[in-house]
This record gives sequence, C-alpha cells and structure tokens, in this order.
Amino acid sequence: MRVIFLPDDRHLVTIDRAGLTFLWQLPVDNRPVADLTELAEFISGGQSISNEDDGGRPPETLKTLWQRLRAKYPGDFSTSKAQIARWHELNAEESELHENWFAAGFHLERLLSFRPTITPCPSGLPKPGSIEKA
Repeated sequence: MRVIFLPDDRHLVTIDRAGLTFLWQLPVDNRPVADLTELAEFISGGQSISNEDDGGRPPETLKTLWQRLRAKYPGDFSTSKAQIARWHELNAEESELHENWFAAGFHLERLLSFRPTITPCPSGLPKPGSIEKA
C-alpha cells in the first residue's frame, strides 16, 4: 500500500496492492494541541507520545485523564442509539457470513430492541440462549 499526501494538507491518496486508489479527506480539528496530545495518550492506553518535556506534570491515571477529557469533550465519549444499532447490524451480518448463528442471533435480538417496528423474518436462526455451549 502507498500513501501520498496532497499539497493542500487536507487530503491523501492511498493505492492498494491491486492498484485501486482512494481519496481521503482529512478532518480538521481546531482543539488545542495539548488536548489532542492528551486524547492520543488516552487512546494509546496511557503511553506518552509527547516529544517535549511535560513541565513536571505528575503522571495521571487513565481514569483521571478519561474523566477530564470526557467532561471537556462529551461528544467524543458518547455513542448514540443509532450508532449502537448500526454496530449490532454490522456484527449480525458478519456473524452470518461466518455462519456463527449464535452470535448472529444475539446481535439481531439486540438490533430488534433498538428497532421494535422491524418484524424479524423467519430465517431459521435459533433463539439466543436456546443452544447450549459445547
């Protein structure tokens, strides 16, 4: 895979092994660099990513860092019902592709709890909990 950054600093192009090219628009984030660095540190599990001296700042636990960042950027630390439903939908499809019927049933059952107006089609899937684990 090759990656080429375009001169506008807002796009990049990827070229995969089959020669397919994809244009990606890079998001712009206007938050302070210190906040972005802390977000990156949190996402990386607490690994320090800064090349600069931290100014004697005492190390924080991930919980403390999470609480502070969540208070400052609540949208980055929340998930909508629509996003959760879509996650279950994707996992149900993936489970069906791999013929993992128990997992597919689990995700479909959760999906129906988010979308009660959907009538499940008779697909022959066992009801979650009705199959004993081997």
